[in-house]
Amino acid sequence: MTTAKKNLSPSFTLVEMTHSSTAVARDLDNTPNATQLKNLTELCKKILEPLRKEINQPIKVNSGFRAVKVNVAVGGVSTSAHCYGLAADIVCPRYGNAKTFCKFVEKFLKDNNIAFDQLIYEYGTWVHIGLRHPDGRQRRQVITINKYGTHQGIV
Repeated sequence: MTTAKKNLSPSFTLVEMTHSSTAVARDLDNTPNATQLKNLTELCKKILEPLRKEINQPIKVNSGFRAVKVNVAVGGVSTSAHCYGLAADIVCPRYGNAKTFCKFVEKFLKDNNIAFDQLIYEYGTWVHIGLRHPDGRQRRQVITINKYGTHQGIV
């Protein structure tokens, strides 16, 4: 099976979970190692795929895995779960704006008792979902990050 066709779950491919226009533009390798690939697969199977089936709409991955150099290039925090294959920034334009989608994701996770680390409504534009913290914790944090700072809940 070629990398381009490798599915991590029925609806999510390795290519979409590792694509980075920044990596392409700067010629940075964004290939996950075996552990990162395992984490990406788990993220897809435990959170993204069930969410996709529930919403019955395509989910666009803006950013999934980021190698450390790619993460630095995009201005990501040094402890980013993206670097471990444990997080994705997603949108679902057919469902509605990012805030509406984030509220849906929060309810979906709660209603289905799906463990997660962070659900972040970021800058009014996308939803960050983290499977677990790099240290293994699943804190079930729901926060908003915007130009005014970090806030508890979706605001």
